[in-house]
Amino acid sequence: MQLECPNKHAARLQIWAELTRFRHPSLTRVLLMPGGARHELDVVSAKGYKFESSVFLVEYKPAVWANLTRRSVGKPMPPKDYQLHMLLSEAGSELVRKGIRIDVAHLDFCSNVEGHRLMTSELMKFLKSGAMATESLIAISWLRGREHYLRDIEADGHTLGVAEGHQSDAGQGFLRMSAADRGRVYPIHKAFYEALGSEIGVVKFGAYQNTRTRNPMLWAVFHLKQQPKPDAPSSAMRSLSKAWIPPQERRL
Repeated sequence: MQLECPNKHAARLQIWAELTRFRHPSLTRVLLMPGGARHELDVVSAKGYKFESSVFLVEYKPAVWANLTRRSVGKPMPPKDYQLHMLLSEAGSELVRKGIRIDVAHLDFCSNVEGHRLMTSELMKFLKSGAMATESLIAISWLRGREHYLRDIEADGHTLGVAEGHQSDAGQGFLRMSAADRGRVYPIHKAFYEALGSEIGVVKFGAYQNTRTRNPMLWAVFHLKQQPKPDAPSSAMRSLSKAWIPPQERRL
């Protein structure tokens, strides 16, 4: 199948290279919002994630599901129980109900931070559901450039902390962004903080222009390291592996 956007695919490869460094695919539960194409599913499959036991899909639009199903005939797909035809917030609650915790996720939104409150609302509800493992990575892609309060966003840009400091790859990438783009990451970071009540590290940033829609996009990979709650879930509700690879020891 022809790529819908080479720039989007290049960003997708960078995102999954980072997510794969976090933990071996065979020990990882994955959540993604694949849209109507198979490109991200093919990347995940090539990385070695187990469709039959560890890959969960979320999409609430029937037409998008129909396109994905049509393009996946004869190709690997997760079981029907792992295909969640619902909003992201509802998917979080459903995963918790089933005793599942997600280790890595890519939430590919088609909305921006300030212009579409639904995105940050859905993200916060998903995080509050407890569907992400205590130690996990979550990547988010979103539309930039239509925020209504750009002056405030620019002012907030310097407040965002970067995992491993400004000398890290993430820190250098953050500093190369414009003040406005740094600020556009901040509302996402704020949603994490308000949902979880703790600071969230950012390990990688990126930007690209969609060649099909001409929309400018941003993406970031966030590192969640939450404190276990007193009523910690049973082992059945934990992620596939508690082992975490320190950044300095990560290898593809």
